[in-house]
Amino acid sequence: MNPTSAGLILLISPALYIVLPPFTGRLADRVGPRWPTTSGLALQSISLFLFSGLTESSSLVMVGVILGISGIGNTLFQTPNQTAIMGAAPEGRVGTVSALIPMIRYVGLVAGVAVAEAIFSASLGPDSVNTADPSTIASAAAFTFPIFGVVSAIAAIVAMLRPGNKTA
Repeated sequence: MNPTSAGLILLISPALYIVLPPFTGRLADRVGPRWPTTSGLALQSISLFLFSGLTESSSLVMVGVILGISGIGNTLFQTPNQTAIMGAAPEGRVGTVSALIPMIRYVGLVAGVAVAEAIFSASLGPDSVNTADPSTIASAAAFTFPIFGVVSAIAAIVAMLRPGNKTA
């Protein structure tokens, strides 16, 4: 596959994140953030488990579908979750809380990537990504993705059970 095609396929998830937030924001305003955030985390979990089933012979359509599920899940989670956070911010602290949201998101992103890379690298065994054959890389990914699928599933349960009313 050429780099342009790979890049276009990888754009599926971020493209959904660009297009869908106004709709998920309205949804959160209408039904509250609990169900959209829970649904988003559940879709993220499903996508991670689906990613674990990919092999070196998986179709690009399947990869695209999973990236689409992931993108929808991310959008369903992010916007309503921010609504819940901002709704819980005490008056006079909204600006501070607003500034903390991206900081916490990026700290989580960096930490998550570091942990995922450590698990993935350890599961490669004596090989590195540069020397491992495709089936070893697929096996390492199949080991790593479900771990984070479980984390996302636990987060979905926590989001569903969190206290609060319809709007917070």
